[in-house]
Formats: sequence, C-alpha cells, structure tokens
Amino acid sequence: MVQDVKIWNVGELLRWSTDDFRTRGIDNPRLDAELLLGHATGLTRIQLIVEASKELEADALARFLQRVQVERGDFNGRVMTIRHDDLRVIGATFGRNVSEMLSALDEAGILYHD
Repeated sequence: MVQDVKIWNVGELLRWSTDDFRTRGIDNPRLDAELLLGHATGLTRIQLIVEASKELEADALARFLQRVQVERGDFNGRVMTIRHDDLRVIGATFGRNVSEMLSALDEAGILYHD
C-alpha cells in the first residue's frame, strides 16, 4: 500500500503553527511562529513571507517541530524539570558539582538547550 506523504512548505507551517498557538492562547501567535520557523530554517521574517511556497528539508522541519513542542509545553510526560538545588543534591550523591552534572546531562544528550 502506497501512502501519500505530506510535504510542508513555509506558508503552510506558518498558518498551521499560528492557528495552533492562537487556540492555545499564546500571545503573539504569528510572531512566535515566524520567529520559531526562522530560527529552524535560517530565514528572516521577510524571507518566510517571500518564500512561502518553499518546501522544508526534513532536518529543518524536525527543528521547527521541536521548537513548537517547547513553545506549547507539550511533552506528554517525557520531560522532567530539575531545580538547581535538587541538581546539587543529586550531584552530591554522585560526587559531582552542578556544573559537572550539567555537563554529564549534556553529553548524554538529555539536556534541552534553547
């Protein structure tokens, strides 16, 4: 069975994410969508408008969707937030300071960077 694969272009992603952000009550939904997509693609806000029919590469789409997920706070229980003091206590258990713990989490690929 052959399935059609949807290839998203810049304009469609801006419309979809703007509408999604608006329904979630996010302030400035269009601006946020433009900034997130611009960051993911390397395009300026003007280029996003001018190149609305440009199709996104898979890696740019993945970066954009990750940023949308962060903007929404939509992690389905897959993210744990650790306070600084808690990280210090956890680090002490392993004989590490906070800086060393952050490095270890980053090396493991489980530390989110904005």
